[in-house]
Amino acid sequence: MIREPGEKMRDTDWTRLKVEGIAKIEKLVAEYVVTQLDVPTGRFRVRIYESANRWFMGITNLRIKNAIDGYPEAGLGNGQSLTEALEDTLRNLMQLLLEDRVLTDDDFVFVNYSDF
Repeated sequence: MIREPGEKMRDTDWTRLKVEGIAKIEKLVAEYVVTQLDVPTGRFRVRIYESANRWFMGITNLRIKNAIDGYPEAGLGNGQSLTEALEDTLRNLMQLLLEDRVLTDDDFVFVNYSDF
């Protein structure tokens, strides 16, 4: 991307940036605090990222250990809009919560704020 001297970048120009050594750029576009009383603390966060190709991806800071090997799985989702990605992420997390097993507080992992 070439700009004239003194020309300012627009907020959308980040999607066209090409910097040697940089493979991918994603932008944090939203963060939500969700109340769900079936989880310890009753709340968790969802972050939505936008990719340079205008695709939106969501992830939760709440992880639920799976029944097979105990690996903590996040709620994940995507969509063509921020709202679609949020809804898909929440539906995915609810599927993890509603698996046919009894969850205890030990089955939940909250990722540190700076790590997700």
